[in-house]
Amino acid sequence: MPLLIREYGYLLREQDLSSPDEKAIAIPSADFDFLEFRLCSLGDDNEDRFFLKPALFKGRRSLQVQNHVGVLQTPSGTQIEILPKIYSGHGQELGPDQVRNILIRMLGYLRNSPFRQSDRALLADVSMPLIEVFVSYFLQQVNKLVKRGIRSDYVATQKNIGFMKGKLLVADQIRHNLVNQHRFYVEYDEFQVNRPENRLIRSALEKISAIVLQSRNQRLCRELLFAFDDVPPAADVRTDLGRCSKDRSMGYYEHVLDWCRIILLDQSPIGAAGATRSLSLLFPMERIFEDYVAARMRALHPSWQIRTQARDHYLMQQEGKNHFLMKPDLVLSRDKIKVVADTKWKLLGQDSSLPIHSSIGQADLYQMFAYGKKYLHDQQVKEVYLIYPKSANFTKPIEPFKYEDGFRLLVVPFDLSLDVDNLLIGENCFLA
Repeated sequence: MPLLIREYGYLLREQDLSSPDEKAIAIPSADFDFLEFRLCSLGDDNEDRFFLKPALFKGRRSLQVQNHVGVLQTPSGTQIEILPKIYSGHGQELGPDQVRNILIRMLGYLRNSPFRQSDRALLADVSMPLIEVFVSYFLQQVNKLVKRGIRSDYVATQKNIGFMKGKLLVADQIRHNLVNQHRFYVEYDEFQVNRPENRLIRSALEKISAIVLQSRNQRLCRELLFAFDDVPPAADVRTDLGRCSKDRSMGYYEHVLDWCRIILLDQSPIGAAGATRSLSLLFPMERIFEDYVAARMRALHPSWQIRTQARDHYLMQQEGKNHFLMKPDLVLSRDKIKVVADTKWKLLGQDSSLPIHSSIGQADLYQMFAYGKKYLHDQQVKEVYLIYPKSANFTKPIEPFKYEDGFRLLVVPFDLSLDVDNLLIGENCFLA
């Protein structure tokens, strides 16, 4: 079973964590050293450097997980499952199975993610570790592909054979068959399954077969490997990815290849090159939350047109050139009314002794004012929203802030509970 930790938790060496702690877990020293080394080897300008942060926990050296969630696997096989902190409608932190269910549902709306095409029926068994859930998604996609048919293609083949076929390669014929004149060194097109797309799938299945533990996944993986028995694994993954066909008839391969790209390129922040028994799938919660809120807002407010990452305005100009593109997360419009919103994956009110608005970043307040000035300047009533996840001490909207010129800032919670799934905004707001 994987080790379980919540975001912003701590990883310590086994000998440094003497008693269980809800904020920290112990990992083997070799794994700690590996993660610490990988972290130090990333350049200061590498955004993945901030996945883990060196820290002290009760006076001991530790690595603090930041805002990526998913599965982290070291080359030794240790699995660390990182889950977000999500609260119920009553402000209580949800358990691992509930959080895992919500996280997988949210991943289904993540842009450019293979989860967007995954079978939602698989969500029924989220009590199994995340790595097995991810593997199930991939294997189910491959299974659908096999049932539809593994594509073959004409592949240029060069062989030295005993009969004439295709085109005679004169230079090779002289080099190889000057004595054996009864043979022919030829090139011809052969219809076979040995094509880049199938080689990538074969390689991904082989990597998965060394990782999966659940018997159902193991059995399906073996069956699929048998279906690709005539296909050799990819000798060069990146080259084969570049050779994949863009033909429309290959459209049903697209989502499987998205999974292959993730599995084979090991695009996690701490990926260990060449580690066949290591598979890490990590996702930034800011992106997950942003895309999920956008999708749910479209469902909750069908009369509004909703755009993500709008690119309508720049902050300033110099010598006729625009500078500093302004990209709010959400721009909602209906008739002649616009609303601008930004999502923030941050738990407000963690310190209950302080007023809740004190945990809002000052830079975020300036940013929303700038968005409002540029995007809503021609409206009489101007509303901008900061959307945070609902948490223990943030269960209802904060009293609106008032900027100058009729601007209002509404700070509102988004309830991620499976039974609610809604934006809490109160009355007298455009979106009410």
